[in-house]
Amino acid sequence: MKRLYAKEKLDEEELELEELERSLAEVWQVNRYLGGNPVLFKHLERLLRQTAIARRARELEQKLGYSNAWGQRAEEMQRSQGKQRGGRGRGHDEAGAAYGTGDRVKIRLLDVATGLADIPIALEKWCSSRGMAVEIVGVDIHPKMVELAAKRTAHQTAIQVLQADGTALPFEDNSFDIVFSNLALHHLDDGEASRMLGEIDRVARVGWVVTDLERHRLALLSARLLAKFIWRSPVTKHDGPMSVQRSYTAREAKELLAQAGVPAAVVHRHFPFRLALVRHA
Repeated sequence: MKRLYAKEKLDEEELELEELERSLAEVWQVNRYLGGNPVLFKHLERLLRQTAIARRARELEQKLGYSNAWGQRAEEMQRSQGKQRGGRGRGHDEAGAAYGTGDRVKIRLLDVATGLADIPIALEKWCSSRGMAVEIVGVDIHPKMVELAAKRTAHQTAIQVLQADGTALPFEDNSFDIVFSNLALHHLDDGEASRMLGEIDRVARVGWVVTDLERHRLALLSARLLAKFIWRSPVTKHDGPMSVQRSYTAREAKELLAQAGVPAAVVHRHFPFRLALVRHA
């Protein structure tokens, strides 16, 4: 199945705010329950834990005057975290235990193509329950998206929403600890997708995660069934199947990474029909 390059309705600037919000709400529900968000959070969790533990180790090293002991201990803890899946308990989370929930370490994150800022909202809540203090900046090129997302996050001091192009991010190198993007890659042509990956790599200090659909005939069939029986928004009915047709295969994703100059990133395949492009610094 060849990749489709037709434009989705969601990318049209003249789309009404009400219909835009309705469609994105339906997309959020699908990603929440059918694998999209869990895949993103799985990879983000590892990056967040590693960042928090390593940063706390550096702080203690500076505070107590240790030389290499804490750096070695941080590496040991990171390896341990990589081997453990851990639970979702509150207050006794492994990363929280490493630095104490009372001494909160701020981690700076960037969400590229944030949409309605659903991921930043959920992520801030997730991190807060585990004793991780974060600052999240969400950017989107669509002015109506930015308007809606800014309203939704107006009272959340940890989240800021800005209008920006993901293929030309207005931030300095290494401006953020972790950068992520969900369901944005398939909206771009090959050149734009490659540039966005390069920009994400440029501004990320610790690592990044980019998740999206995987183009597959069964994924297309599933999207058509959802469009026929579940989705109500005309935009989602149109864009859902098209999103699958516009998405990349794992091989094509690897080619994009090579074009972006980040061949060290790894492409993971997840059920059902999800890709995660991940790089650890």
